[in-house]
Amino acid sequence: PAASDLYGRLFAEQYIDGLRPYAAQGVRIFVLDGTAVIGRVEKDLSAYGFDSLLPGQGQRSLFADPIHLSSAGMRVLAAFTVNQINAPDA
Repeated sequence: PAASDLYGRLFAEQYIDGLRPYAAQGVRIFVLDGTAVIGRVEKDLSAYGFDSLLPGQGQRSLFADPIHLSSAGMRVLAAFTVNQINAPDA
């Protein structure tokens, strides 16, 4: 797990660095921390309309399998993304 976390962080840093020239030209860039969003949902499943993390544990699961979000989980992530895009610039 530690190696995969490191890889993920390095990938994200390089990805963001690659986008900086576009942002400097005025292109709006949105970087979503999906892990943080999903972590928030996991801490309070019922607040987001879920009753379990995985199928078979309840009727409305966040994940479709141990890796992939369910359709409902993707809708939560999409709604967060839309809110970020529509929010006024800080």
